[in-house]
Amino acid sequence: MPALQRGAVWSAAQSEALWDSLLRGFPIGSFLLAPFDEALGKQDFKLLGRCSKSDPKRTFHLLDGQQRATAIALGFFDLWGHPQENSKDGPALWVDLASPSDERAFVFRVLTRSHPWGYQSSEPTKRLSNQDIVDAMDCFRTVLGSGGDNIRSAGLPLRHAWPWDAACPLPVALLIESVAEGDKWRNALLNKLQALPMWSDSARLKKQQDGRQDDKQIQLKERWQDALKVEKTRNENSHSHRLELLAIALRRELQSQRIPGLILPGLETEDRSAPKDKESRKSAVETLFVRVNSAGTDLGGEELIYSLLKSAWPQAPDEIKKLQPNKRQVISPARMVTFLARLCDAWENGSLSEKMPGTPSVRDFRKTMRSDVKRKELLAFVNKVEPVIKDLLELVLYARPREPNGHDHRLPPTLAAQLFSGERGLDILLILSVWLMRLHKGQDGKTRLTDISLDKRQRTLGFVVAVNWFAEDAGLCFRRLWPTLRKYPAKGIEDFFNKSQFQSLLTVEPDGKLVMLPLVHPATLERLIGDRVVNGCSNYPGPNNENYWVASGKWIHYYERIVPENYANLHSGIKDWLSTIPLNSPDAQADNNNAAARDERRRFAWFRFIEKLWGNRRVVDYAQREQLMHWFSDFDPTLPGQMDDVNRPWDYDHIHPQSMGSSSSIYNLPAVIREWHTSIGNLRAWPLELNRGDQNSVPARKLDEITLDTRRFQLDKNKKLRRASFVGETKDWLDWKRCVPDPLENNRYLLDEKNKEYRVALITAITTRFCRLYRHWYKSLALGKLT
Repeated sequence: MPALQRGAVWSAAQSEALWDSLLRGFPIGSFLLAPFDEALGKQDFKLLGRCSKSDPKRTFHLLDGQQRATAIALGFFDLWGHPQENSKDGPALWVDLASPSDERAFVFRVLTRSHPWGYQSSEPTKRLSNQDIVDAMDCFRTVLGSGGDNIRSAGLPLRHAWPWDAACPLPVALLIESVAEGDKWRNALLNKLQALPMWSDSARLKKQQDGRQDDKQIQLKERWQDALKVEKTRNENSHSHRLELLAIALRRELQSQRIPGLILPGLETEDRSAPKDKESRKSAVETLFVRVNSAGTDLGGEELIYSLLKSAWPQAPDEIKKLQPNKRQVISPARMVTFLARLCDAWENGSLSEKMPGTPSVRDFRKTMRSDVKRKELLAFVNKVEPVIKDLLELVLYARPREPNGHDHRLPPTLAAQLFSGERGLDILLILSVWLMRLHKGQDGKTRLTDISLDKRQRTLGFVVAVNWFAEDAGLCFRRLWPTLRKYPAKGIEDFFNKSQFQSLLTVEPDGKLVMLPLVHPATLERLIGDRVVNGCSNYPGPNNENYWVASGKWIHYYERIVPENYANLHSGIKDWLSTIPLNSPDAQADNNNAAARDERRRFAWFRFIEKLWGNRRVVDYAQREQLMHWFSDFDPTLPGQMDDVNRPWDYDHIHPQSMGSSSSIYNLPAVIREWHTSIGNLRAWPLELNRGDQNSVPARKLDEITLDTRRFQLDKNKKLRRASFVGETKDWLDWKRCVPDPLENNRYLLDEKNKEYRVALITAITTRFCRLYRHWYKSLALGKLT
């Protein structure tokens, strides 16, 4: 492939669909080729060297069709034949002999590092249920044999796994190898299957010795044996008949399938009358690549910009990779290039541009790459920026404290990657990097991030995180900061992200639009919740009043007590706090003349703040960052699709089960319970392998019971279990423990007004944890110094 090509990004479902099309003889389009030219650079396919050890002579560059070519190669990728090289990382392609229930003729299944058990058979884009994941891992550990009991999914070799919900799955690579052997393909396939770890009788014996009842591995072996038998009577739905159809289709396509390759010899020049020099050939290929991929899918402007840089600078991938050390990848290479191009544009002749530069378009970046002066300037800039990126990562990324009781306020990779994602993420990268570059220049030219105090670093990170999470218009916030950052005195630049700058963001737009939301002090939030939720106060009766437990499908408790629709009904502590916040209009006289509009603006700001906080799972991730880093230290959030819910190795578990407190099937549940049950106070980030779904496991068990599964995640003591869940000891734990009857006779116990003590304990537990989560975030990032 030419250097400008992107990496493999197709999803499992796309690869599966392509193989179904291939075996049905459907056309899958053509490959777009250009004669091989060293000037275009080169990069290998994802699976090169895994499917074959040969290194064929390069004759063409592949301009379009890389995703299809990689998906096809996946079928020939034999990770069982080369276990030392490929068995852990994969991916692997299987085919299920079950009759499809949809438009597919053949049910292909892809296993990935994130999903060694596969996706759902009926819904290829959806992950398995949590219970299926747990069951699959239990079985795979048995197949793995000695030493497998403590292994987690991240360390499981894919050669010991198979699509869990498949009826009779077969590895496609082994099937292809067997069919190629002619009439004796069944015997060849049997021999290959017998060599797989799933076939081993030792695994079966281990199950019997352990007293396990799960016979999925035994069932798999028996179904393979049945499928390989030649049927005397034809049964169209039998696995044997389906295997015969599959073998016929594979043999036919292996012999006759030809994918057209469109060779474009006219790419020597953009204009056939122009000189045939290297630069014009390269420019023509770039033009075609951009046009082809702009019409396709899943290739955004950042990817195209990165491709153009690789075309001009084939060493770019290696140089960009150097900017982020291993296991500290939070900015994808494509995003890094777009950001660096923008950062380079920010500096004009050694000084910052008057306006904050926007993200370069593909067209503008092509012009930069075509200009010798600008191209050299950008490449030189990339080589010089490494100290800035190093300090940027040092500022943002969490590192495990060296001291046993140490504390690190920074973000885990997932939150850092989210911070830098989207258009606002590019703004944050630009603002922080410009600040760091000004810091580095300083008065002596030697100042680095580590030379300034820890509290200033905390405040700086807290500033940008708060804007990212709680701004109504984060882009406008950063555009407001830009002029001040340009002119801020070199002496004192380390203090730029201060209270004055933060307060300046609170000023509303001329049309009354909010820009940045104010951050309430944790003590004020706790007082509000204590007065109006946990204990009750005048006009807002507490749990001892029957009206407190009124049932409703609407959010009456939330809107009456927390964010009332009238400013006058706000809690006194909230009104006192809001009166000190400079949510002013540029027209001060208009504010003075219209107190009602000013008060409504303040009420609305409070409403929007609580709305953003209520279900903000990032606050949960931040509180549990130490555990997430410990459990998933090898998780790379910059890989395609990794931040999607289906690929992230943890989920969000309701500490008090959803089926008991917020399920739509429970009618007449008190509004206060239904509403608070959905807040972050009742959510914890929890590994998929531990989160067995909504199985009515009560908090007293979730937060105290040590099992073999919890030990695999180093949760071998009940206090560790609670700490990992961000649940405090003593009263916090007691409230969670007391919120469900013991023994539990009915999941609908909260409907019974006689169970008031359990209702009160649940509300207290959730609201306490809600406040603790916010306080931890607010305090750890030194936000009190900004508000």
